[in-house]
Amino acid sequence: MDSQEFLMDDANIEELPLELLVHIFSFLSLEELFSSVQHVCLYWKHVYESPILWNSVIYRPDLNTGESQMAQFLKQIPRLRKINVTRPIDADIFVDSVVQSCPDIHVFHVPNIYDLNCDHLETLVTRYPHLESFRIKIGQSDVGRFIEILSGLKRLKRLQIRVIFSTSFKGKLRPIADGCPSLKRLTLIGSGYYVTSDDMTYFLEKKKDTLVYLNVQCLSLTPQVLKLLSSSKSLEDLKIGSMSIQQRSFAYFFGLTSRLKRLSIRYYRELEPALSEMFHIPWKSLSYLHLSYLTKMSLESIFCNCPSLETLYLDGADSLMTDGDFASIHKLSKLSKLRLYRFKLLRDRTAGFIAECGNMRYLKLSTCPAMSDESIGYLVRCEKMRELFIDHFNLTGSTLHRIECLLHLTLLQVTYCDDIDPGILVSLKQRMPHLTIRTEAQTIWTAPYLFTS
Repeated sequence: MDSQEFLMDDANIEELPLELLVHIFSFLSLEELFSSVQHVCLYWKHVYESPILWNSVIYRPDLNTGESQMAQFLKQIPRLRKINVTRPIDADIFVDSVVQSCPDIHVFHVPNIYDLNCDHLETLVTRYPHLESFRIKIGQSDVGRFIEILSGLKRLKRLQIRVIFSTSFKGKLRPIADGCPSLKRLTLIGSGYYVTSDDMTYFLEKKKDTLVYLNVQCLSLTPQVLKLLSSSKSLEDLKIGSMSIQQRSFAYFFGLTSRLKRLSIRYYRELEPALSEMFHIPWKSLSYLHLSYLTKMSLESIFCNCPSLETLYLDGADSLMTDGDFASIHKLSKLSKLRLYRFKLLRDRTAGFIAECGNMRYLKLSTCPAMSDESIGYLVRCEKMRELFIDHFNLTGSTLHRIECLLHLTLLQVTYCDDIDPGILVSLKQRMPHLTIRTEAQTIWTAPYLFTS
């Protein structure tokens, strides 16, 4: 509807277009939709029953909702299409309730149900062959059978599997490659398992032209695996871990530099020379970068060749990097989120370099024990800062009063800074009543309430 045609003086809320009401209702909880919205008028009941609304509504029961309460509520919302339960729950009761009450589930996310077994999975796949998104957690002995069952989902677009125990994943990826023709996003995560390079090659040969997101751990990033990743036509988001790689193999990554938007690489220190080669040419579209286990890798090429970077997470793992390695970080003109973790040699001058990033809004400095109160004096120059996290610092709090000049700051978290005087945080809260302050004890002093000891 054109804005010129919709005059507020004559407007009736019952005359709002369907799409607008659906957008407004999407901000309400399912309980509010069920108990209130559908009873207001016939038109709102029509909107409540519209598939357009249920395509945007997700059932997210809170931590206090028991299995019996869930089962009772699911009976009242048979139009439900999307479920996301993040807390542990009894699989027998929950799966049975969903299957009996909701015939049209398209999204089923239960990442923390530990007792989900193959019988449950077969029941779900039989009932919902049209599933589009699936997130589960599985145990060691069930991996192969789980994968075989899931491979029959022809409309599945997104699959996330978290493996609980260390396990061999050899051969397990192939059924997904041969099945799931609509798959665009795949996550296989867990502790201690890796996909073999042969299986990774097989999977990419089948899926490289449709895959948008990939998050896996691969035993070896061979030239063939990297060639296939590089030739992927639609891949935008890649998170990958590896135990080995040939020195010059990362050169095959260069085919991704023009279109990859998000990149996360977990690797062993021995791979760092090979990784450095990746950033010697521009990555024009990259907006997110996460690198783990840095030691002495040159960051200059990242700062110079990633002009679109907005989020940067670096895990130093007690690396040998010093302040000078961050001297050019200001070249990342769009950088708004930065996390530095485990850089034991970084001192206050690094905070000075960070302060030159004019767009910084979110900053987390964790386990940088050589940084001190002087860092705060630099960081208050980040005028757009909204959230600041300081963890394992040599901090007494003597300069925290200067944070008052950060007018947009809404959250300050100070954890494991043993020398800080709690009274300083009390005083700061009194002067900045809008600010939420957190400590390692999970004490939360939330605006607009004043802190009381």
